[in-house]
Amino acid sequence: MLSTGINNTHPDLASRVCTETSHDFFEIRVGNFIFTPGDPFNDCHRHGTRIAGIIAGRTTGVAPNAQLVSLKVANENNTYNQPFRIIHGISLATNLWNTENRIHILSLSATPHRNDTGVRDAIRLFPGLFVGSAGNDDRNVDNSYRLINNERIDSKIVVGATQLTGQNEQRWIGRDNSSNFGIRSVCVFAPGATIRTTRHDNNQFVDVYGTSHAVPHVVGTAALMISANPALAYHPATIRNIIKDTADRMAVLEHLSISGGRLNAHAAVTKAFQANVFTINSNNILTNFTPLTNFNGIVNIPYGVVEIATNAFSEAIASITTIHIPSTVTMVRSLAFANATSLSRVYLYRTMADGGATSFGMQVFHNTHPNLRMFVPVCTFDVFRNRFVVSPQNLFAKQTNNFSFYPQLLIDGVPVEEGFVASNINSSIHIRLANADFSGGGHIYVSIGTGEWIWLVVGTSLTLYEGFYFYCFECLFDCLGHDFWSGTPIRFRISGSGTSGIFDFIRTILLV
Repeated sequence: MLSTGINNTHPDLASRVCTETSHDFFEIRVGNFIFTPGDPFNDCHRHGTRIAGIIAGRTTGVAPNAQLVSLKVANENNTYNQPFRIIHGISLATNLWNTENRIHILSLSATPHRNDTGVRDAIRLFPGLFVGSAGNDDRNVDNSYRLINNERIDSKIVVGATQLTGQNEQRWIGRDNSSNFGIRSVCVFAPGATIRTTRHDNNQFVDVYGTSHAVPHVVGTAALMISANPALAYHPATIRNIIKDTADRMAVLEHLSISGGRLNAHAAVTKAFQANVFTINSNNILTNFTPLTNFNGIVNIPYGVVEIATNAFSEAIASITTIHIPSTVTMVRSLAFANATSLSRVYLYRTMADGGATSFGMQVFHNTHPNLRMFVPVCTFDVFRNRFVVSPQNLFAKQTNNFSFYPQLLIDGVPVEEGFVASNINSSIHIRLANADFSGGGHIYVSIGTGEWIWLVVGTSLTLYEGFYFYCFECLFDCLGHDFWSGTPIRFRISGSGTSGIFDFIRTILLV
């Protein structure tokens, strides 16, 4: 906590404040000589103790088992106008990150000026989550000097305050009249009126107001999220996204914050417990995957990832059974899924809009399940109301095959042969390549078009480097998103080369 200090003698805060790590940045010393002694537990104002009670108070806290660190950066007038003290406090937390005294969350119930570039840079360098208040000026702070824009720092949460409404109901609905707001700057709102918490000067309690006291609700929730899923401590942007995404949407807050809602602590902690954590760098390369405790074996790689790094899944490799790869991924590096002995299904998604090509490095699936199947689901066209028949004159329009087997086209699991008729298709059209040997590398190209060579609807390309093997490759078409006229011939083609030779296989079916 970057604050005015914490009175750690209050019974509600006993044993909840770390004495070793806390520091008073008003202390003046030269070498070993102290000119002005510091005391991080002397709350010279009252602000810090009140915030501490909302975070971790025994009876008033959101996270009553959380440990607090007092970083005293404001004086008896509750003035935070000396940025260098805030910078020193943040820097101390950054320097402690790789030690046993790591501080996972920093809170600042103040709004440093946006032109305090030192504060902004210190927040960027802090590896954990930073939570700050929106301020109490009743203004839009999207373009205000009072706030560091939240969009520019993914690990930072700015909090606005909601008011208590109604005579008998304990619900905080609607923006507090003094709370600042901003659809690009304020991430979420939280209760900030009539909040019971600890007093600084005795053993009593007090009701408090303002965005300063909305902040600790988010801080306490984040602490509970880390308790539920410790891996989240190293992924503050994920914590921020969960809090934003689980907020209770409210019409009165819709255009006042990024989330358009009020903090829902229960939903955030529940989602945190269920969350797998992906480490994705600034180039959208997935470098690490940390599974949750009760990992179910299914990996859904986030949309937007363009590359999967070598050994990215080493922490969970033995328990992975299914991988879903979005259409944005263009490269899967060597050994990315090596030794995934339980991996039996890989889904590589494509859409009509993006098509796409994906390269697989050497031995990506080395030592995986012996019956590994790769599926390429493609969104193509709507055929639910139509019937398909094979166009006999085009059934074998072109076919070159030096493999010991032929690829297959299947509709609803039935191989398409000459004279085949299908009706009431249940969105299951496959191009299947079974027992394919690409151990020496190879290439697969799958395309769908209308007519003989007229219009390419979708195509996907896979480049396979040495050591690639799968039991069965299937391109699946879910038949949604496009509608063709009756009489249109639809051409399916799979071509490429592998260790066993080359293949170029076409089936054409006629829509009637």
